[in-house]
Amino acid sequence: MVLTFKNQKITAFVILLSLLGACSSVKQRQVVAVNSVDSGAPATTTSDAPLSVPLPPVVTSLLQQAERDIDAGLYQQAEKRLQQAQRIVPAEPRVYLVWGHWAQARQRPYQAEQMYRRVLSLSSRGTSAHAAARRALEAMDIHREY
Repeated sequence: MVLTFKNQKITAFVILLSLLGACSSVKQRQVVAVNSVDSGAPATTTSDAPLSVPLPPVVTSLLQQAERDIDAGLYQQAEKRLQQAQRIVPAEPRVYLVWGHWAQARQRPYQAEQMYRRVLSLSSRGTSAHAAARRALEAMDIHREY
């Protein structure tokens, strides 16, 4: 059987689809970090224990520095640090919590609200980030369901 160019493209497409289907049927496993000091207990952070994964040290440092920059009125420096942290962990609620603080300090209530709502969407109830975002929204006198 001689395959024409068109048939080869269709065959390649079918193979690609079957490979994608096989990949999507693979079960995902949950990874739990374990303290090397403990006897197998899950590692936790002080900010979101016990429901979150510890932040990489570089992100923790960037967020702490950004908070200090915000307190000192160094908003451009804080913005750069927050952008770096966001690139490293784009789905981390604590990054958006500090973004919310930054926006509030810059007198940008709409942006602050959006950041705090992002924290709520990315975090679980019971985490400190979720609670802090709720308190921030309440302090902004935003009365909506969260």
